[in-house]
Amino acid sequence: PSQQTAILAGFCLILTLGQHSRIAIYKNDDHYIFSKGVQWLANESAWAESWKRYGLWLKEKYPPGTLIAVTTAGAVCYFSDLPSLDILGLNDTTVAHTPNPSPDWRYPGHDKSNPDYILSQKPRFIQLFPLLFFSSRPYPEWRLEQMITYPAQRDLWQHPQFQDEYHLRTEETRHGFISYYERKTNP
Repeated sequence: PSQQTAILAGFCLILTLGQHSRIAIYKNDDHYIFSKGVQWLANESAWAESWKRYGLWLKEKYPPGTLIAVTTAGAVCYFSDLPSLDILGLNDTTVAHTPNPSPDWRYPGHDKSNPDYILSQKPRFIQLFPLLFFSSRPYPEWRLEQMITYPAQRDLWQHPQFQDEYHLRTEETRHGFISYYERKTNP
């Protein structure tokens, strides 16, 4: 495996070990802990490899300097080598410092939203639904709203400027179908 893949796998292992300790609080069944941890690691490794391919696809698709906005801002941004906005705010100071609109939301790192800021930056590409890549067939547009998980997704999806300026695109790649939003007109 490449050095980047090895680093990502190591990071996933660290997260898995942290996950084990949290599971152990609720379950004392060591077999359960191990099997769930291994399953989680395998899933995370597969996701990381897909995010890498997604980033490389973006690098091929868009010229250097093209601004993108994503919900999976780790490997996708790294491998695309494109300037990016993190819609969820983990890697973006402006979004991260936006007050949480729903104090009862308890999913750290996925609760911030600032659609006005994201849209003001005019990204050419928006990955609103992180699961819509490398699928075996296109996801039906009429079912997209079911894919909304985080406040930032909901707030962008419902924003009139987003509806006016972006359209859904689905492309078939050598890895499968990818669905994303692209600006209708580029500056």
